[in-house]
Amino acid sequence: RVYRPLVKARPWVFVPVSIFIVTFTYGMFNIMIALIIEKNVECRNELHELHRDKKMLALQEELTELQAHLAATGQVGQRCTYKRFAAVLLSQPAVRKVFVQVGCYPGTGREIFEVFGGDDTGG
Repeated sequence: RVYRPLVKARPWVFVPVSIFIVTFTYGMFNIMIALIIEKNVECRNELHELHRDKKMLALQEELTELQAHLAATGQVGQRCTYKRFAAVLLSQPAVRKVFVQVGCYPGTGREIFEVFGGDDTGG
């Protein structure tokens, strides 16, 4: 009721009011988009942490399985030679899987054995 008579009397008043409306709308739109993006990033980080926790749990279960296997076969505490190491690496799927997940493949068994400090004398 106030604006129309004012615009009819002075048409240039329309320009600053229009600029204010457009600027305010643009700002509110940016704030809404920022909130949506922030929530999306938070959810993505939570999913990443959940995936990492599941992966760690799976690796812990595999390690427990490997320890149980070693305890059941009486190999805990024995001296390890490359021949025994390679036999376990190639014959046990759980062991092979753990090594592959960390980027070591059965073909590089000699290097892995040396990295763990083994030698052919059983030390």
